[in-house]
Amino acid sequence: MKINGGSNVIVADNVITNCYDEAIDLLGIVNGQISHNSVSKVDSRTGAISVKGGSDRILIDANKISDITSDGVLVGGWTSPRMASRPGYEGFEARNVRVTGNLVQGVGKRAVNIMAAQRVDVSGNYLDVSPTYGAAIELGRNHPRAAVALYSSDVAIANNQFSRKAGRMRSMEGTGKVRFLNNRNGGRPALSAGARPVPLPFSR
Repeated sequence: MKINGGSNVIVADNVITNCYDEAIDLLGIVNGQISHNSVSKVDSRTGAISVKGGSDRILIDANKISDITSDGVLVGGWTSPRMASRPGYEGFEARNVRVTGNLVQGVGKRAVNIMAAQRVDVSGNYLDVSPTYGAAIELGRNHPRAAVALYSSDVAIANNQFSRKAGRMRSMEGTGKVRFLNNRNGGRPALSAGARPVPLPFSR
């Protein structure tokens, strides 16, 4: 699912599997919600769930994400320098984003990747730490060929459960304020997430 430019967008209760690109990708969206989706087997170089391109006021909650080649959740990203941001939403890839209650397992790289995003809350998630990558959460910048370098700032990472202690977070030089509080390591996931069994409408 790719939705480029819009307001008041909800993507909820879908089962998405066997993707060669992002399963859900919001670009330039204001007031969006990605909730209770089950996403698996995503062979993408970026993220299974992605919000970027000047997106603002986004909730990503209660999704089940598993068996991902690269990242589980990508907040911000590398929007092509050839694409203009939505007027009035320049200066960031994503802003005012809450990532909560998600179950992220079996990722090739990062459970959550934050790139040129501002005011991000990552809380109450179960985040797998890839045994072959150096960090479960990473904070970085926008596209390296962008005219202006933009970095992540004002990020809160709190009350998450990591699958193991090693390599929980890595931050690029230039990143602004980050708070890392009350996170714990190990154990089985203490939450459930994913698509809810909602019957589809049927007309005779």
